[in-house]
Amino acid sequence: MEEPLEVEVLFSPGKRYPEPIQVFWRGAWEKVEKIHLVHERWQAGIRHLVYSLSLGGTWLSVRFDPQRARWVLEEIHPLSEP
Repeated sequence: MEEPLEVEVLFSPGKRYPEPIQVFWRGAWEKVEKIHLVHERWQAGIRHLVYSLSLGGTWLSVRFDPQRARWVLEEIHPLSEP
């Protein structure tokens, strides 16, 4: 899946990566409830940032492509109930 996304981020001093705070998804802005993981993935010599996020009862994997300055949705999974 390679769906373009709009993501509002916060750049905080002392933090290694920008922090997504909202995602425009399914026609509305959704607040990021939790960032579970951030990792770097190298593709063709370019560092991409990949985030695992939860919002609105769903887990998303989103990637920031710095060469194109865009965010893309890679995976969607419903969160299981405890």
